[in-house]
Formats: sequence, structure tokens, C-alpha cells
Amino acid sequence: MLRRPAREFWIPVEAIAEVRAEGRCVEIELLGGAEPAVYRVEGVSAAGAAAFGRAVGHLLPPSGGDAGSVDGLSLVDVRSLPGRRWLSGWRLATVVVGGLLYAGLVVTVGVIGGGSRALIVLCCSGGLYASGLFLYGGVEGHVRQTAGLRGL
Repeated sequence: MLRRPAREFWIPVEAIAEVRAEGRCVEIELLGGAEPAVYRVEGVSAAGAAAFGRAVGHLLPPSGGDAGSVDGLSLVDVRSLPGRRWLSGWRLATVVVGGLLYAGLVVTVGVIGGGSRALIVLCCSGGLYASGLFLYGGVEGHVRQTAGLRGL
């Protein structure tokens, strides 16, 4: 199984002609066709790529035979992954609770310390929230990218 952000590719061993592991890259070449389809995965560890190449290579039938009559691309099962809404489930609850806590903090500071201190809290926290948003986006992007390689 090879997972990409929007789709999963289930590639049976019967569809594979050859697996090449070169450094931090793995290529899976399918059987059949004048121009065989190749799935390429980059950015994996060199040891993982080599181990995957050896493991799949042992499962492949010996070269020759009637492998030319098999269309590997027709054996690949492509599944679309359901789209995720950004504000759903726990994320929505977290945003609502965080917003209520923040509003409570600003009101409390405004009542106890006056309007100028409430304004300071509002202005200073904007940078903090922007930093958190950038950090979250970077981590989520990294997780999504590596999740596509986990199926390999």
C-alpha cells in the first residue's frame, strides 16, 4: 500500500515487474505496457528502502514466463481518501473552548486592571497565536508528508 494525501494505491505483488532501491528512493515498476508505469517514493531512509526492495524482490516470480501478458496497472486498486474538514470534531471543540477561555481572560484583565491592560493582552497575544498557527501548520504538513510514506 502506498499512501498519498488524497489517495491510497494497493499494489499486489502480481502487478510488480521490478523494485529498485537507490539511496533514499524506491521505484516500483509495474508489469505490462510499452511504457511501464512506475511509482516512485522519495525521502525514505536508505536502510528502509533497501530492506523494502529486498523483501519485495524475494516475493517476485523469476524473470521471464508469461509476465508480459499481465497488465500491472489494471491490478492496482486506487482508493480515494475522504477529505478532512479543518474544523470538525475535536478541533472544533478545542477552538470553541480556547476562544471562551481567552475571552474570559481578556474580560478578567479588563475588569481588574483596566481597559489599557486588556488592550495590551489583546495586542501581545496576536503574535503568540500567529506563532502557534505557523507551528501547527508546519507540524501537520510534515506529518501528512511522512504519512504518505508510512504505507511503503
